[in-house]
Amino acid sequence: MALADTIRSQRLAQGLTQGQLALALERKRTTIAKYESGAITPPLAIVRLLARIFQCSMHELLADETEDAVCATPTAPSSTPQL
Repeated sequence: MALADTIRSQRLAQGLTQGQLALALERKRTTIAKYESGAITPPLAIVRLLARIFQCSMHELLADETEDAVCATPTAPSSTPQL
């Protein structure tokens, strides 16, 4: 899931409107709409605040589905180094 989709789904899961999230982040509602549409990417400081508001890690917000799959399935390190 892309960051924009994650922000939207987490906001909805928390029962927040774009306006309420904007107020919590001290941003305009239109900025939140742009984050959710993918028109702009929130700066790292905002991602940190979003993680706090959504009670999740920054990694969870930033990870896409392929990263989730890789993180969920740890593998043993290879005994022979790759050159």
